[in-house]
Amino acid sequence: MTGPIRDWVDVYMDDITTLLDLERVMTSYLDPRDFRRVKLQEWLNAKQTTTVTQYVGYFNRLRPHLKDIPDDTMREKFLSGLQDDIRRELEKVEWSKFDDMSKQAIKLSTIMGKLNPPLTPTLKGLIDKSQKENQNDKGFKNEVKKCFYCKGEGHVIKDCPKAQQKNLIDAARKKNKIPFKVAKAYAEENLIAKDGSIKK
Repeated sequence: MTGPIRDWVDVYMDDITTLLDLERVMTSYLDPRDFRRVKLQEWLNAKQTTTVTQYVGYFNRLRPHLKDIPDDTMREKFLSGLQDDIRRELEKVEWSKFDDMSKQAIKLSTIMGKLNPPLTPTLKGLIDKSQKENQNDKGFKNEVKKCFYCKGEGHVIKDCPKAQQKNLIDAARKKNKIPFKVAKAYAEENLIAKDGSIKK
């Protein structure tokens, strides 16, 4: 056994000596009243901290456990947990069904570019702090330039001598129809012009 069932067995195993004990523990653990109470609490605390699509999915997973809650109450709670800009747009229309409103919320989030989850204040603070630490007084990062082509430090790919030599070799091979080794030998002797022609 692995996962949650293993954790459950570890916690309750000492209390179980007979089948009646097992039934008692299982009944208390899976009590539908407790389960509904937990789902109701989750619903009451629901706020959009992810994308609208995920928020709608979260509500749709809770709804079967909260069938006694009227649709208008469900819509109000859904609206109150949405991000302000999307909520304001949805409040402009009188909705009769939760499903229609939630589909429109997803469409609006796509239109408004809200597919990415908002940054939580904690995460935003960490990012801001990290960015400030990586910048000097002029606003540039304190990083050594590193070439993407040769992985050497102190230059970038457009200034890389190895990349420039490779470009010369390729130009010479193409223009003069010579093998790579021959073109490389010419390049090492600086006998290739920038246009790829061979200097005589």
